[in-house]
Amino acid sequence: MKCIQGNTLAKKFVQEKIGVSYLYQMASLRSWWRTVQQKPSQWVLGGILPVLFLSSFLTYPQRQPEGITGCITWDTQGYLLYLTGLIHCDLAQHAYADDNPYARHYLHAQSNGSRVIQYWMGYALLMAPGYAIAHLVALWTDYPANGFSPPYHIAVYLSCWLYLALALWVLRRVLLTYFDERVTALTLLCLLLGTNVLFLSLGGITQVHIPLMLPIALLAWQIPRWHRDPTRLRSISLGVVLGLTMLTRPTEGLTGVLVLLFGVSLKGGMGTQVRWMWRHRAAAGCITGALILTLLPQSLYWWLVAGKPWLHSYGAHNTFHWTAPHLLEGLFSYRKGWLLYTPLMGVTLLGIGLLRHTGWQLALAVYAALNLYVIFCWHMWWYTFGVGMRAVVQMYPLLALGLAATLSWIRARNLYWRGLAGMLIAAAIGLNVFQVWQYYHFILPKDGISRLYYWQTFGQTRMDYRWMKYRDLDQRHDGPWGALAGKQTFAAPGELSSPAREYSSVLAIPAGKEPLQGGDWVRVLAITEYTDDAFDDESNARLVTQLTGAPATPPLWAGVRIQPSTRPGIRDSLWYEVQLPREVQPGDSLKLYIWNRGGLLRLHSLAIFRVETE
Repeated sequence: MKCIQGNTLAKKFVQEKIGVSYLYQMASLRSWWRTVQQKPSQWVLGGILPVLFLSSFLTYPQRQPEGITGCITWDTQGYLLYLTGLIHCDLAQHAYADDNPYARHYLHAQSNGSRVIQYWMGYALLMAPGYAIAHLVALWTDYPANGFSPPYHIAVYLSCWLYLALALWVLRRVLLTYFDERVTALTLLCLLLGTNVLFLSLGGITQVHIPLMLPIALLAWQIPRWHRDPTRLRSISLGVVLGLTMLTRPTEGLTGVLVLLFGVSLKGGMGTQVRWMWRHRAAAGCITGALILTLLPQSLYWWLVAGKPWLHSYGAHNTFHWTAPHLLEGLFSYRKGWLLYTPLMGVTLLGIGLLRHTGWQLALAVYAALNLYVIFCWHMWWYTFGVGMRAVVQMYPLLALGLAATLSWIRARNLYWRGLAGMLIAAAIGLNVFQVWQYYHFILPKDGISRLYYWQTFGQTRMDYRWMKYRDLDQRHDGPWGALAGKQTFAAPGELSSPAREYSSVLAIPAGKEPLQGGDWVRVLAITEYTDDAFDDESNARLVTQLTGAPATPPLWAGVRIQPSTRPGIRDSLWYEVQLPREVQPGDSLKLYIWNRGGLLRLHSLAIFRVETE
């Protein structure tokens, strides 16, 4: 009887307690899933951003060039010179930067003896609140209050993450104005994982492009509202945001095109827009006045430091080549091609044509065309490090409208087209995620990727330093080793090559007659060893092949960087192939030598072989 009674009590406990708890949990789970279905865009941001932040926090300091740690480096350091100058009470000479080659690089001497900061002050204004807090922390602790110690690094890092989160939150509000929750969620997902926002969030969050996304997202939010109701407050606010955008990156003054062309259609022309602007000229005047007042501090800084209200602060060597834009290279090259490394954005550009009823179609098309042209007219059109073209990232809050329009159009198609589009989008996201992973595992270098290197490392998960030679080559031949055409061996311990002796001994053999004739493939070989750890990816030793001879002989020059694939003191070999021009003449000479602008290298032997071909 006691046993039966105990079983009954246990069953009653399970039914009343555990059963109720289980039902409560199931009800909570259904409620959570219902919330996810109703507002998936919130869950995309809330789910992905913390993961990216944690990943960035764990990996970012490890992928700095030249052994620099922290996040105030290179361009970021240049933008922040306004704040560090204020800390040192020195905005004219910046004497504190004399011992810092990275800070000194962004200061340009003027005729009155002062030094002007290369960049405009918008980025510094965005970082000022966090920098002020960091300065107080440094004063209250044992950290140096000099603008470069760890509290400042942390403040800039967290500020940039805050601006990224705010930019995406504003962008979500903009997208929901025109599209439903599911399209908005998928657009944000594609933007975070399928574009180089992923790369910058993990390893370049403090670059100017990420914080600049916030004012541009605010423009995407403000411009339609201003056109619907151009009140004085909205006009002033729009002018301030336009000014901040231009202060951060002067070329983004092109965003003014959006204000002028929003709502203009190809059929209606500009006449209606001009009349509308004239009727609201007071509001347009408020925008102009607020814009000028926002830009005034920059002009005041130049006047106080250099004695001029306007100057080209970037220096004579940093300029635009307006008649020679690198559009094809910027969009499709293996070095930094935007659409090659971020193919998802090609869909975005096509989607601009689907924005007919939003008012954005013409404005966004003109802005994108002008901005891309300006970006690729810059003398350093590849913009150095990164996966793909980082110089376009600040455009994404606007280009996201085109991406969302494309996704909305795909969603209205039948199951076959939706499935095909889904696979292509998933492949584009997968490619971007994988290539970012390759970058952080040193398979994709920060710059200088060629066609040969791209396809040699495509899909690879392990790095082989022998692949690095393909960064400097535009051709190769895998034929078997043929006859030895020439060789030079140096007595132990080998010939020392250094910047003091820029060129090594030369191995020269005749070309244009046996064993080497025009059109032949040649394999050159060098056995070397680095004697120190001082390696610079750009300036260190190269193995050079050069053809010299008659004026009618086509030029041939190939220089491949000698990578430190082993530790100092260990011999290593490097070989590659070149093809002789068919127009080689008897008397021409093929030369092989080391060209060294940095590091210490010992050369043990040079050799030239003929490559066997069918």
